[in-house]
Amino acid sequence: MPTPQRITITVLWACCLVPAFVAAQPSVPPPPPPPPLVWHMPGTAVGTPTHDADTVYVLDKNREVLALHMTDGRLKWQSGTGVTSEDAIFGHTTSGTSLVLTGDLVVAGDWDVVAFDKRTGARRWSYQADGGDGPGLFLGVAADDTVYAGSVTGRVYAIDAVTGRARWIARLEEKPMVSVFAPERDGTQVLVGYSVYDNPNSGGIASLDASTGRVTWKTPFPKSDDPQRHTNRSGGPVVVGGLVFGSAGDGNIYGLDRSTGAIRWTLPRLAGPFAGYITATDLDHRTLVRAGHLLVAGSVTGKITAYDVEARTISWEHDAGLWGSTSFSFSADSAHVYIPFLGGFVLALDAATGEERWRVGDFNVGMIWAPDPNGEHVYAAGSRGGVYALARHAPAPGARRQP
Repeated sequence: MPTPQRITITVLWACCLVPAFVAAQPSVPPPPPPPPLVWHMPGTAVGTPTHDADTVYVLDKNREVLALHMTDGRLKWQSGTGVTSEDAIFGHTTSGTSLVLTGDLVVAGDWDVVAFDKRTGARRWSYQADGGDGPGLFLGVAADDTVYAGSVTGRVYAIDAVTGRARWIARLEEKPMVSVFAPERDGTQVLVGYSVYDNPNSGGIASLDASTGRVTWKTPFPKSDDPQRHTNRSGGPVVVGGLVFGSAGDGNIYGLDRSTGAIRWTLPRLAGPFAGYITATDLDHRTLVRAGHLLVAGSVTGKITAYDVEARTISWEHDAGLWGSTSFSFSADSAHVYIPFLGGFVLALDAATGEERWRVGDFNVGMIWAPDPNGEHVYAAGSRGGVYALARHAPAPGARRQP
């Protein structure tokens, strides 16, 4: 039986997907040529891949982890997570979207957190939280032999990467319907975003001691002047230029002091004009990513904004509203910012200027997650297309279109 927390997450996904699909309908100009295809493994991949020196690891929606040869995509091993719980969003398919590497392990987020031997694919341990908490849904980073995860009941988990047992469990909120999203590690701090599903929804950013789980500060996002406007967490935490950034459901972005959590900078919600059909920004999902000294934010309007944190100015804007709404995770490297859209494709923008370099995928491929950049290659998952290894840089004029 689906829990109230899972039903709430389903509703939130539906609210975000509906406007994206409406915006994807208009006739739009053809995209530029995509990057050259290095290799492709057909399948039903989900989430953001990860890699080490010679292997690409990816989740499959059939509750499996695949290890692929980095050079040609050949399968090294394929192992099931062993998770059998049914989720209101995903049913019996993989619930999470994240993989992290730590030591000789690749750790996967399904509803539970499951670790595999990187070399053989043998399952080493599985962490199942009490009460259907679902820490694998919000699997975060790994550091110092510890894997960090959020949950759908207001808890944060620190799991020993060697034993698979909890080092500590911290309760961030006592209310019954709270999500704590994928944790980030910043020195001795663990940073998390959280949402409280109430009327209206609220949220914020919190910091916990990485060793003990003690909450060192917790900053709710400011309430809106409109008592019915939601201020749930919609992006972050992302650390740039000494500030911790998080975005609220009303479209505002806040830069917090890393030590105290005090709000030092407010970036107001977008005001337009917009190129696409979604123009209301009082309910927005502004995914965040760091690109050097820039903070890059998306929007359901399709507008992408890069803020220069040092100068406290807008560095560039790119309005891709005709392509629909940006998705829930971005990635970046020294050359590009990679922006997935809910329509199923990834847009690569020049990190310095915001100019479009290439676009790849479509609804039939289903690339809605951040790709994993690695030197000259980028690895991307498509829910209906499989795993793609792409050249990072744009092709020469007249290059063949793939995939």
